[in-house]
Amino acid sequence: PFPMRPQDRYVAKYLKWTDRMEERRQTFLLENGISSEDDIVVATHLRAGSDWVKACKHAVGRDTYMASPQCSEEMRRHNMSTISLELCLPTVNVGSVASDLQTAAEQAKKRSEKKGGRVVLIVATDVPGLGGRYGRNITSATHMIY
Repeated sequence: PFPMRPQDRYVAKYLKWTDRMEERRQTFLLENGISSEDDIVVATHLRAGSDWVKACKHAVGRDTYMASPQCSEEMRRHNMSTISLELCLPTVNVGSVASDLQTAAEQAKKRSEKKGGRVVLIVATDVPGLGGRYGRNITSATHMIY
């Protein structure tokens, strides 16, 4: 649900994908041996490539950028009036991100064991090799895709 605000998450149940997107989802699941009924997917998208760095540089000093609610929430939390480079492109600690993924995978594992399924970790990123750096030590995931 991130970056969706907690009070807006109920709206997600009304989301309806187009037939084309639903077909792409099914194809992806089949090609990767993922059961939509039994497996639980933990997925993250890590933006850190040169295009994102450039976009973040354009965001610095603005009060909003790309209609991104997580920026607004963080700005309020830290009493900021404008976006900083650290807010848009935080210095990422690989251990911290891996720890967050491990926690999510552990929670998913408890649910998947009840269903007899697996935990599938998907790390999508625009930087080659970055997904493996974050995901390789996630012991609760039984199937990983980078």
